[in-house]
Formats: sequence, C-alpha cells, structure tokens
Amino acid sequence: MRTLVRSLSTKLRIAIQVVDKILVKINCFRDEELWPQLNEFIQGLTRMWKSMLECHQSQCQAIGEAKRLDVIAFPKHFSDTHFEVTRKLQHDVINWTLSPMRDFASTVLHLWDHDKAEMRQRMLANKDEREVKSLDKEDKKMQKEIQALDKRMVVISADDNGMPFAGHVICQSETTKGGSL
Repeated sequence: MRTLVRSLSTKLRIAIQVVDKILVKINCFRDEELWPQLNEFIQGLTRMWKSMLECHQSQCQAIGEAKRLDVIAFPKHFSDTHFEVTRKLQHDVINWTLSPMRDFASTVLHLWDHDKAEMRQRMLANKDEREVKSLDKEDKKMQKEIQALDKRMVVISADDNGMPFAGHVICQSETTKGGSL
C-alpha cells in the first residue's frame, strides 16, 4: 500500500511540476507576445475613434452652419451678406466633400499601381503571358472607370481663384437625365 501511495505521490508531484512549467510558459507568452499585440490593437482603436470623432465634429459644424442658413434663408429680399455666406458655405462643403474622396482615391490608385507592378513581375518571371494580358485588360478597365469618374463632375463657372460659384457645379448624370439644378 505504501508503495502505491509513494508512486501516486511521485506522479502527482511530477504532474504539478509540468503544470507549473506550462503556466510559466503561458504567462511568458501572455506578457511577451499577447500583451504588446493587445496594446497595439487598443491604440489603433483609440486612433480610429479619435479620427471618427474629428470627422463627426466637422459634420456637426457643417450641419449647424446649414441650420443657421435655413433660419435666414426665408426672407424675401436677400442681402449681399446672405449671398456671400451662402456662397462660402457651398464652397466649403464642396471642398470638404471632394478633398477626403480625392485623398482616398489617390491612396487606392497608388496601392493598385504598386500591386499591379508586383503582380506583373511575378507573372513575367513565371512566363505567364495570358495572365499578363488579363492584368493589362483589367488595368485598362480601371483607367476607363477613373476617366469616367473625372468627367462626371463638371465645373461650369468659377471665380478668379478657380473655385466654383454657387449653383454652378453639376454632375454629368444630372444633365444627361434631363434634370435641372
């Protein structure tokens, strides 16, 4: 009986030692690998939410300015000040809307060009001419889509600084459908 108890006691001590070593490895893994990744993830989320807050604050400011314009928009006789404020607001809204979209489109096109060049090199290295032709076809399609997007926004009239006057920015789709401003 004593031999059995000693044997079980030895096995129990060995099992406890194995569990302790595993726990040390788990704690080391947590502290050296998981914690830095979690910290980086949290910082990324913080930056994202900060960026979203700034965007929403800009939107809120634009909405507030638009509401103030609604209040003064109903008089029968518009003053020069009213016209100037309206023109400036439209100018700011157009710039605000187009600027992030151009930045985004530029980034996407840059990534497309970079990826396309790498893919082309791989295809040429593998001597896969059919895939290279397919890539060229896709690239031409993308270029046509970009040109079509550029042509949709037409500026009819602009001030001395090249900025559109109020009511003079139209989308091509509005004119082709017979719509009016």
